[in-house]
Amino acid sequence: MILGDPGAGKSTLTAKLVQDLATDRIPGLSGQVPILLTVRSHTHSLRTDHHTLLHYLEASCRNPHNLIPPRDGLEYLLLNGRATVIIDGVDELGEASFRMTFTQLVESFARHYPLTRVIVTSRIIGYADARLDPDLFPVATIAPFSQSQILHYASRWFRLDSTLSTEERSELTRSFFQESSAAGDLRSNPLLLSLLCSLYASAGFIPRNKPEIYEKCAELLFETWDRSRGMAPTRRYSAHIKPAIQRLAWLILTDAKHRQALPRSELVDFLVEYMQTKRFEDADEARQAAEDFLRFCAGRAWVLTDTGSDALQPHYGFVHRTFLEYFAATQLVKRDPSPETVWSQLEAKIADPSWHVVSQLCIQLVDRQVEEGSERVLQQLISTADSSNDIRKKSLLLSFAAQSLNFVAPDNRTLRRLVSKCVQLSCAATLQQRQTTSDRPYVTGNVLPGNDSFILHDAPLEMLCRVGSSDNTARVASCVAEYVYQTALEEHQSPAGLTHFFLSHTNTFASESEVSSIISDELSKRAIPPSAKLWRRLVLQPSPDDLRANGMNLLYHLTLFGNRATPSVMNTLLAALFNAEEQSSPHLDLIEWPAYLDDIYDEAVQQHRSTNANKPSVLQNRQRVRLEISRLMQITPRARGSLLLLLLPIAESTVIVSDNLPELQLFPARISSHARGTALPVLSSLSLPAEANDLLVEWFQED
Repeated sequence: MILGDPGAGKSTLTAKLVQDLATDRIPGLSGQVPILLTVRSHTHSLRTDHHTLLHYLEASCRNPHNLIPPRDGLEYLLLNGRATVIIDGVDELGEASFRMTFTQLVESFARHYPLTRVIVTSRIIGYADARLDPDLFPVATIAPFSQSQILHYASRWFRLDSTLSTEERSELTRSFFQESSAAGDLRSNPLLLSLLCSLYASAGFIPRNKPEIYEKCAELLFETWDRSRGMAPTRRYSAHIKPAIQRLAWLILTDAKHRQALPRSELVDFLVEYMQTKRFEDADEARQAAEDFLRFCAGRAWVLTDTGSDALQPHYGFVHRTFLEYFAATQLVKRDPSPETVWSQLEAKIADPSWHVVSQLCIQLVDRQVEEGSERVLQQLISTADSSNDIRKKSLLLSFAAQSLNFVAPDNRTLRRLVSKCVQLSCAATLQQRQTTSDRPYVTGNVLPGNDSFILHDAPLEMLCRVGSSDNTARVASCVAEYVYQTALEEHQSPAGLTHFFLSHTNTFASESEVSSIISDELSKRAIPPSAKLWRRLVLQPSPDDLRANGMNLLYHLTLFGNRATPSVMNTLLAALFNAEEQSSPHLDLIEWPAYLDDIYDEAVQQHRSTNANKPSVLQNRQRVRLEISRLMQITPRARGSLLLLLLPIAESTVIVSDNLPELQLFPARISSHARGTALPVLSSLSLPAEANDLLVEWFQED
């Protein structure tokens, strides 16, 4: 599964894979037949029909390649592992229900043809709503361009201009790289970088935000079209084509059939109707202009282009979905740019990943066109979230608002209100909500589109910690630190202490996050609130009193925060004592685990004797725990007794070995009389306290 942001190069990557496979350029995959399924070409059928995936693969051979596979030919290739299936753009299906159905179709296909390689691409936004089984489809994410990659790409791009000398190309590359640094993260996106290069080469201009990039690209397109027709500035047909394209984008975005391209005849009729109303009196002249424009677009990878043909005519669509999204956003805002009206149209779409980019662009457009535009939209959004009792809706809205801080810079009052609501939501999550025994803590239905937070409470705060805008980074970090600190001070057992504990350690949410680093620095300068000390202890090394109050389950749980999960106390303990492969927590280097085991011995015995709900049941542990008796004998008898009693819930994966005695596997010794006879001498050799020894013998002898 290959994920990437819009414009990251997912479709380009699939095209390159197809070419390399077809020409045997990938070592070890010689003879593979690539089959590319472009989802956008089949969105209507995939939503409404119930065909097999094989049906769509055969359709991909017929169109655009005009090939009819031999009867059972594809089936033969798939069954024998001779084909590589590449499915591009699952996100094009839009709503989560359609993507979930398609996900099931793909998983069923992969299981039916286990020898066939299947590669799928999707936008990051929305993937969590309909994720593929990670055991079948491990996830890889396309990273943004690094600074060196940006420079390399720009150098190769400007090298294509044969009218310039080598020195002029080098100077153009150097000046572009220097001047585009103000564009920030925009130029780390391959699509946007290519557009920036185009604009710089043609106009020497570097836009600072996405709407401006798309706007200037559109202007460049229409001006080029006018020049190709020899039109003087006073006769620019493009003045009417541009709004027609905006309406076309809206038509496709809201198309009831969910088509991504329109037949040429339908598109011409659409353009003629609009242009005759706005520009031409004569229908033939309007049709001629529309025909000319489509001929100009044909074959050009620039905003609007021909995307393929059926048996009757070519189809036209936007060359990249981001252009469709930009023009649709401009149309929505143009109809009524008041922030309140724009928000009323966006509110119901926030949960739809296919509207995410459109919605973010709308906020940026409103901010450019209306005084305090972004503030008014964000205030409406925050109020809507505040009034909702639905945790998922609240988290979605606040996450969207937090992400918008990458593109707009609202006033301090709006920013502080947003930050306070995000912090408040994260701090409301209890320890019980944050803990799990699963080594794969994703919970179905509990992950937001485009967000890998394990629980909904943290998603908005995570988005805040990922803000990269230089206008907002320091402001956001300072506000988060202040609100978290003050909330953690409110009461001794406040869950905010857990949020404080995690944020005190650099980059809790995202590696190399400037906001997270500043938050950590800010919190480290202040006294640690009592609630943060309490939750640190509960997560990392609960006391006997904590275990008595909350049960031994505390020792087996992973604690979730943002997109991180701390190791369970048991995993950390085993790593510290026996050099297990499990990574020990970096916060516990100085903890004396043998002494800790000794301290909790009485509680371990008492809890094992009890039958209450706090007693841990048998847990699954994927890693085999292998203990050497020689190491066990280096800790006190009470510590040994504690450890063995604590291992019983993960007994299926526990083995005790010795140079002189048979291997002891705890769980088989419980269900096999032969294994039990081997286990008892090993147990006797450990010199355990009487209570622990008796409890273990009793456990071995239970049915």
